[in-house]
Amino acid sequence: MNGMHCLKVERIKEKCKENKGFTLIEITVTLVILGIVLAVAGNVFFFGTRMYTQTEAKNAAKSIGDSAFKYCKRAFTYATEMDIVYSGGTAPTGLSNNIRINEAGHLMKNNSNVLGSSETDYYNGYSLSYSVKKQNNTILELTIKVSKNNEELYTKTETVKNVNLSSGNHVIETSGSVSDNPTVYYNTASQYDNANDNPLAMYNLMVNLWNSVNASPSTYPSDYQTYTGVASGVSNEYFRRYIAQKYYNPDGLDLTFNMTDDIINYWPVAPSFTTTVINATNAKANGFDSYIKNTDKKLKMQVYLNSSSGLAIVYLSKSGTDTAAQMIYNPDDGYWYFNKTTSYDFSAKTWDAVKSEITGSSWVKVAN
Repeated sequence: MNGMHCLKVERIKEKCKENKGFTLIEITVTLVILGIVLAVAGNVFFFGTRMYTQTEAKNAAKSIGDSAFKYCKRAFTYATEMDIVYSGGTAPTGLSNNIRINEAGHLMKNNSNVLGSSETDYYNGYSLSYSVKKQNNTILELTIKVSKNNEELYTKTETVKNVNLSSGNHVIETSGSVSDNPTVYYNTASQYDNANDNPLAMYNLMVNLWNSVNASPSTYPSDYQTYTGVASGVSNEYFRRYIAQKYYNPDGLDLTFNMTDDIINYWPVAPSFTTTVINATNAKANGFDSYIKNTDKKLKMQVYLNSSSGLAIVYLSKSGTDTAAQMIYNPDDGYWYFNKTTSYDFSAKTWDAVKSEITGSSWVKVAN
């Protein structure tokens, strides 16, 4: 009997040995491996998030830099007189406009912000710096830099040739010791007569408003509701209402106007092109003269937004509801383009598609 009992005990002991748990070494190895996996996963997440943030910051910096570059390039290309005043230089007399970067790193013309409806909303912590260096009597080198938290995020440099100085027997003047962020004084001219006709300024108003509202976090101008009647909302109607009311309505705020009928009254009239430009364009597209000088119902310069893609188009139309035009502005080269025969519907297009069309054979670049 005792023998049987001992045999059972030995069998129980054997079973216990077969079902033993993890050893300390096994647990330690497992924890080390788990730690390595978690460390790798954490690094992947951290660097992925950091890369996304950096990409977003660089894209925002590029948008600001490109807008500033286009504005400066256009002013310097069509100026009739120009004086670059560096540190220690003397401001000239007789030049009615000036461009500079203020202490906050914002682009200013005649002490007014030229990019976006609100400096704080638009720049959102980014700052500009620039250099303007004379190459010869009519050519300069323009460099725009964008930084945030003392980190340079975007730089663009290009040679800019002035097209009006030599015809007026003027040259690019300089004063002071060459340095960054000079003040550039100039008298203006363009392929059209009136400074209010500037389509690039209108284009920038729409693009900058779109960029601000679609940023992360979304930022609306503090007076958005004042001019639109709503606290927020992205649409062609709201954005056009805001821009037309704030920048082009000489009679002040009016929230009762009808967007489909009355908004046409608030847009500026079509650019008053010089006789030289009209004649030169007419030679390539007969009928441009009668189109631009139509006295039946004046053409108005307007801006449209595709609220899905952010596409902004500056165009001429007699109606406040048209999304088709015979004349469209190209912000990439600073020229208007005229269709020889018909209007072009741009409402559902991308900018690449529009640009491809207007630079094609059916269109004529309005001569300078």
